[in-house]
Amino acid sequence: MKRQNYRINLALLSALTLFGATTARAAMIVGYDIPQNVGGFTSLATIPGGAPEVSATPMTATVPPLAVASIPNHYRFNNWAPTVQPTRYISTTFTVDAGKVLTLGDLTYSVEDLPHEGARSTFHVRSSLDGFAADIDSFTLTTAGLVTDRTTDLSVLGGITGTIEFRFYATVPSGGITMGFANHLPGGSGGGLPDVGQNIRFNGEITDVPEPTSLALMGIAGLMMVRRRRGA
Repeated sequence: MKRQNYRINLALLSALTLFGATTARAAMIVGYDIPQNVGGFTSLATIPGGAPEVSATPMTATVPPLAVASIPNHYRFNNWAPTVQPTRYISTTFTVDAGKVLTLGDLTYSVEDLPHEGARSTFHVRSSLDGFAADIDSFTLTTAGLVTDRTTDLSVLGGITGTIEFRFYATVPSGGITMGFANHLPGGSGGGLPDVGQNIRFNGEITDVPEPTSLALMGIAGLMMVRRRRGA
């Protein structure tokens, strides 16, 4: 009986060791900084320090029909509409290396609309996993004249392989409202104001895709554990 238990434990340990050999690293996956000293840009380049297993496109906007607002520290656009329009959005695309799984935790950023009066705008986050059909997150700004910090939970997307595109839409109550990403970091427009805001960061971890052998051993080990408990 002891020898049988030893074999079961050895099989379970071997399976867990192989399965646990996957690498995991929780950190910034992709980041974008909004320029502090120039304005009028239609795209944002990725910054260094992201996950090397994920390649990301620059963040771009559909210009036209959106129109860029020329102001440092802000990546905002005019010509949004009262409802989500399929041709008006900001987007970025991630491609995960073969053999790797991307698990996103959250997305941190700040948004702002202008003018700071009347009804507030709403921001929407969607992805290609459902063809941009539904919001992962949406929220309406509540405080006039302030940059709004936001953390969007992306863990609901699960493990991602291959390619995923994110799109950001704004809906505005009336024409003439500028809406998008913004901060008031020192050195740019709004620098020194108390509502500092933040740049754009996708956070999560990268793991290896489990090999079929590892998965099979995990299954065998699991069956052995079940049989052991039944025979106990």
